[in-house]
This record gives sequence, structure tokens and C-alpha cells, in this order.
Amino acid sequence: MTAATSKRISYIDIAKFIGIFLIVLGHMLRRGQVLSVLITAGVPLFFFLSGVTYHYTDQKLNFWKKKFMTLVIPYLFAGLVSIIIFTLLGSFAGSRLNVSIRSTDLLPNLGGLLYANSKTQYMKWNNSLWFIPCLFCVLILTDLLETVLKHSAPGHPLPIRILSIIICTALGKYLVLSGIHLPWQMETALNVFLFTECGVIFQQHFLPYMQENSLPRRKASLLMAVPFLLAGIVCCMINGKVSIRTDEYAFYPLFLLSAFTCIPGILLLSIAIRNCRALEFAGQRTLPILMWNKFPILLFQTIVPFTSTVLARVDTPEAFLCAVLPSVLSLLLCLLCGIIQEKLLPLTVGKGRM
Repeated sequence: MTAATSKRISYIDIAKFIGIFLIVLGHMLRRGQVLSVLITAGVPLFFFLSGVTYHYTDQKLNFWKKKFMTLVIPYLFAGLVSIIIFTLLGSFAGSRLNVSIRSTDLLPNLGGLLYANSKTQYMKWNNSLWFIPCLFCVLILTDLLETVLKHSAPGHPLPIRILSIIICTALGKYLVLSGIHLPWQMETALNVFLFTECGVIFQQHFLPYMQENSLPRRKASLLMAVPFLLAGIVCCMINGKVSIRTDEYAFYPLFLLSAFTCIPGILLLSIAIRNCRALEFAGQRTLPILMWNKFPILLFQTIVPFTSTVLARVDTPEAFLCAVLPSVLSLLLCLLCGIIQEKLLPLTVGKGRM
């Protein structure tokens, strides 16, 4: 994204909100086929949007300092708070949810925080945080590729992008099949790198033509969104269980088809909604939602009598309907926490300066 296009775009923020809501809703449901649909729709969208909002610069030191501040510092802060809570209450939550916990001891989980790979079972204190260091790794790969393209192959970017995507995906698949769990979930970063690069391609070739905000354009976008979303849901249902965090994609080509039909569907839906201040506000603050959604969700899953009972009925209409309101409340609580952090501890949500 160039300096001229680096200002916030309404429908991109709304798409971020839709993505984070789908993820929170999936976390509330915990397991089942509906969870796979929500994760397939939400997580690749976020990596795609990270490419759409990527901003190339030759000032590498400032770029990586900013990424460290906006991603790594919040991750470490949320991880430390989560570990303290997990040390005190982890065994209780695990027993209520029938989840095996390797250890609630402080030192192993601090090691898990630094290694930052949720597959080691030492991120049970907040598995949702896997996304943040993984995104940092994806942005490293993206910036390295964009730097090479900028200085070594400015005239032939698309073939090199495609080749890079193929190499990264093949390497990621090899690491997963070999059972190798790299620091900061780098094997997952290799597998989702293609979504971020597709986002960069979208930014460069399509974003400039999607700024029109007329009512006919919004109506047309809504009509086009429906078949994309329906196709994505059908593909997800056929594909089976998916967990991007653990690199489980079922039939990988069908997973890609599912993701790449859901992404344009959500973008088109976001264009149709456009200029909704409340959704834009939430979409601009997805980081604190990622950081803290685990805790209100656990409250609804383990303590609140009605929701904890109904949510246990996997893949039923009542469980899905029951999950919607608690997901909204969880999202609002995380937003409130994020606003408080911005006021009192801005560094912990990637604001301010060290």
C-alpha cells in the first residue's frame, strides 16, 4: 500500500470486524463442522487483509520496529497475563471442558510464550495468541519478497510471486508432515503466506478500482456476495474438519477453494455495508479482541449455566444460536479492555512509543 492509499478504508475495517467476529464465534463453539466453516472463512481473510494493508518502505529499521511494537509487545503482554491466570485457574477450566493440560507450572509456560508454537501444548493459557507471532513471521516473508521484487525484478513480479508462494507452501507442507514445530509457528506462516501475497496483489491491481460508494454499487456488491458466501460454505461443509492453528486442512485444494470464495464474499458484503462507524471502530481494534477473547469465552463455556450446557451440543442449531449473543458480549468486553489499555498502557496494544 502506497502512502497515497495508506489511509483507512471503510470496507476493509468492516471486513476485519466480520473476520474477527467469525473467529470469536468459532472459539465459542470450540469444535465441530460449524467451527471449521467459521475458521476457514475468518482466518485466511485476516492474512489476506494483512497483505491488502501492507506498506512497503525502504526504511527497514523503522518498519520492523513498528511491527515489533504493534505485534510482539502486545503478544508478550497478553501472554504474561494469560499465564498468570492459567497458573491459578487452568486446572479448573481444563476439568470443566474435558481438555488435557500438560502443565500449569510457570516456567514451562513461559518457555511456551517465547517459543510461541501452540502445537507444543504449552500455549494452553491462550491458544488464540498463536496468530500474532505467526502474522509477524508472515510479514517477514512478505517484506523480504517485496524487497527482492523492488530491487532485483521490478519488471516481472507476478511469476516470482507465484514461484515464491509455491516454494513456501511446499516447505510448509513438508514441515507439517514431518511433525516439525518451529518457533513462532513459522511452518504455519509458510502455509498461509499465499493469502497475504494474494492480498498484496489485490492491493496493487484491484483496490484502486473499488473506492466507489454509490448505492447501486453497494446493492450489486450485496447480490454478488451471496453466491460467493454460499459456495464457500458448501465447500467448507464438503471439506470437513479444518484447523489452521494446527495445520489441518482436510483436502487442501478444497480448503483453498473454500477460503478463496469466502474472502471475496466477505469483501463484497463489507462494501455493501460500508460506512458503519460501529463496525469500523471494532475492525480497527481487532488486536485486543485477539488478545483477550479467550477469557470471556471460557466464562460462558464453563461458568454460566445455560450457555455452558447448550454450547456442549456440538453442531446443533441451538448451540449456534446460543453462541451468537455471548460472542457479541465477549467482543464488546475485549473492546472495552482495549480502550482501557489505550488510555493506561498504550504500548500493550501497539500504541505510543517506548
